Amino acid sequence: MFEQNGFFLIEDEATRLRLVRESAKNHATATLWTTGKAVVLRTSICHFDIAHGTFHAELPSGFPLEKVLSIVSARSGIFFNVELSDTRLFFQATFHHFEQGRQVLEFKLPIEAYKVQQRKHPRISTRNSRTIRAFHEDPLQPGRSIQRRVLDLSAGGLSVKLFFGEERHYRVGQKFESLQVHLGGRIIMCWALVRNIRVSPLEGDKTELVMGLEFLNMDGAGQKAISNLVDQEMIKQFGKLVSKREKETD
Repeated sequence: MFEQNGFFLIEDEATRLRLVRESAKNHATATLWTTGKAVVLRTSICHFDIAHGTFHAELPSGFPLEKVLSIVSARSGIFFNVELSDTRLFFQATFHHFEQGRQVLEFKLPIEAYKVQQRKHPRISTRNSRTIRAFHEDPLQPGRSIQRRVLDLSAGGLSVKLFFGEERHYRVGQKFESLQVHLGGRIIMCWALVRNIRVSPLEGDKTELVMGLEFLNMDGAGQKAISNLVDQEMIKQFGKLVSKREKETD
């Protein structure tokens, strides 16, 4: 199965159609956006029609007509991030029909779709970010905090880089009563639980030492801020993937 940056191409047509049909049957929540994110819309997928090769996306009540027209004009430059119970489904769809007065947009069924990792909380790589950092209490010096490079992030937890030799100061099941997650200018406070300490491979023969932390007692606002950041980054990464695939097939 083709994979790039955590996106797995669904090569089997029957599986792809089944997932779109499941999305429509369950009125799955989705984020729709146009090239350059000129329009971003939270919607629901509905009305899968295999005979006509279409599906519908619902419009919120009172959604501005000028934004509808922006979506219509984008035609093929329209992307979906669909939230299924056990995965996320990403695809590009071509606009097909809009009838003024109806609260739906009709699209052609996608000819390519991607799944992302099947986790309770979608996770993104943050190892190249300069603005996302974590601080936890020093187990050897009470009152002192240690800054960590965050390797990946989700609404449920994160992984940080350790230096080899530090693992003797930490253990699975250990709790930090003060964890700070810095998202640019925003600081989110919570507790954390050490879920794993592992050696992960890098390119070539290199490895790195990683500590996985699960968030505890994080408030709803903090979880939402991280979820929004994860969604934005996934949208950005999928846009890059589509652009690369289009260049390869030109």
